[in-house]
Amino acid sequence: MEGLRGFAVSLVFIQHFTTQLLLLFHPAGMSRSIAEALSSYGNEGVELFFVLSGYLIYGALIRRPSIWKFMRRRVQRIYPAFLVAFAIGLAIALIVSHKVPAAAFDAALYLVANLLLLPGLFPIEPVFAVAWSLSYEMFFYWAIALAVVLFGLNSRSRTTRILVIALGAALLTGLSVARLPYVPVRMLPFFAGMLLVEIDEIGTSPLLALGALAAPAVAFFAAPLLRNNLISGAAAAEEWVHTIAFFILCFACFRLRNIAAQVFSWAPLRWLGNMSYSYYLLHGFVVKAAMEGMARMAGHHLPDAALWMLSLPIFAMTLVPAGLLFLWVEKPYSLDR
Repeated sequence: MEGLRGFAVSLVFIQHFTTQLLLLFHPAGMSRSIAEALSSYGNEGVELFFVLSGYLIYGALIRRPSIWKFMRRRVQRIYPAFLVAFAIGLAIALIVSHKVPAAAFDAALYLVANLLLLPGLFPIEPVFAVAWSLSYEMFFYWAIALAVVLFGLNSRSRTTRILVIALGAALLTGLSVARLPYVPVRMLPFFAGMLLVEIDEIGTSPLLALGALAAPAVAFFAAPLLRNNLISGAAAAEEWVHTIAFFILCFACFRLRNIAAQVFSWAPLRWLGNMSYSYYLLHGFVVKAAMEGMARMAGHHLPDAALWMLSLPIFAMTLVPAGLLFLWVEKPYSLDR
């Protein structure tokens, strides 16, 4: 679990690094093509987080369906570290980006909407970029908690629960294909995580383990073919590609007990995954500041090799504030209670 989280947040770092690389340094040729591909694929790290959330949250509710206790714990889990990142993002927004409306009433509404984690599901610009995914997380918490309690899913048969999961995923896909406005198609990975809970452990399979490790790479190459296809449903199809890939990967790690699980039990990945929430919240600030500082000092046309070598020291820089947030805020106020 922690290793998969570490992998997911590494993808998000790659997305932010390559996005800034493209914006500030304008690489050309093969270097540009690689940066564009990695920038797009790195964005899918959030999908892996959603699969893991679906697995953990749905599994916890099925075992102990207590909605108020559950939601209180979720708020405690999310808000302490988020409020620190929100304060940093707000300071930057007021000084640099001017995202906050000038009118006092509009500014108050904007800030309240952000504090309620509404950007993402609703067309509201977040104070800081990664906050959009927390809107999806919080909506999923409420929706699945209400579904489990109101419909007694924990007392239903496994077949019934799998059918409910399949119908929910099909409904979301259908709404996306119909191109209705504000359809949160990126919530599909939550359903994949829920399905993982309902599948029993089935032993080992070396062949499937290799396939599971290869699945994200297959999705990396397959998704652009769908992204460039402008037919109706292309967005949902691309989301399904990544959802299935990460479902296979998580299935191999959680249910097959094979080499895939061993790969993602690597200590550095687990260490990063343990503080992945704090890292997710803060790393973007560091990446943007470091890349903009480098562009001002060295210019906007550095050699491609030098640009890619920047990723390692910048990644190391992101670990410092993330580690401090984890040790000083997330761990004592969200995890150790």
